[in-house]
Amino acid sequence: KTAYEIRNCDWSSDVCSSDLVDLDGVFSEEVLSECGGAVDTVVALDVIEHLLRPERSLREVRRTMRSGAKLVASTGNVAFLPVRFMLLLGQFNYGKKGILDLTHTRLFTVRSFCRMLEGEGFRVDSVRGFGPPIRDMVGASPLLRFLDKAAGVIARLWPGLFAYQILVEATRIDDVETLLDRTIADRET
Repeated sequence: KTAYEIRNCDWSSDVCSSDLVDLDGVFSEEVLSECGGAVDTVVALDVIEHLLRPERSLREVRRTMRSGAKLVASTGNVAFLPVRFMLLLGQFNYGKKGILDLTHTRLFTVRSFCRMLEGEGFRVDSVRGFGPPIRDMVGASPLLRFLDKAAGVIARLWPGLFAYQILVEATRIDDVETLLDRTIADRET
């Protein structure tokens, strides 16, 4: 049986296993100290699009992770077909929730989100698209349940155009410094 130790930090609530961490700041040393070393998995669901400097924050996240650790991250897809259609009509209106949430500081397509992760030292292992939450927005009649399922299937097949939300699983890859440190340590043993 495997034992897991779970630590969490939510940038926008009081629910945290330790003091809140400013995800827009320098936090890796604090997290490493709190967790007793590098972590195996980081989950960032609907977080990255709210950060002021997501690339810098991802570098900090990466510093908290051991070699080969997993990052599971999600964000809205600004290239979702209805958003594209509204843009074609000259409409780009922010709202209280959804892809164009007023609190989003960055908007991503599937490709731009993956490219950002790869640029910050992650290998994208999988991308999964999700359709819009039709049943949550307008009800659960048989027709809406069917549309909800169909939208989900289409989003998984073609996330760049039909995914309302994307979920990416990525692996922290070693940088040159880590490889050099490991090589030196191996030579000393």
